[in-house]
Amino acid sequence: MIVNKIRIPQDSLIYEYDKENDILDIFIENKGPAVSDELYYGVYSYIDPITETIIGVSIMNYTERNKEYLRDILPFDINFNAADQIANVDDKIVKIVNKKVKKIKPHRAFSFAGKSTSA
Repeated sequence: MIVNKIRIPQDSLIYEYDKENDILDIFIENKGPAVSDELYYGVYSYIDPITETIIGVSIMNYTERNKEYLRDILPFDINFNAADQIANVDDKIVKIVNKKVKKIKPHRAFSFAGKSTSA
């Protein structure tokens, strides 16, 4: 469990949700090269390898997660209302940037938990 949270302005966070795979990604500003660290089963933090700062998190099976528990283990506070808002949009992949919901296309091919999707 993370005790000391990083203070991040909420308008600096970018939320992306992949409905098909139920994955919520939250990044500070924009994504970049990173190494991952599993905080808890299916919950990952992303760390910039050069600056060694946290640049984001991914939450697998987001809609099934206990939000209070997530609040305790995540390295920074997130807006669960915003995250739930995009999780309920009908499009496969959506993003919130500066409080605006945008439809996006998958930006990379990946495979997770036996499911694959591609750009």
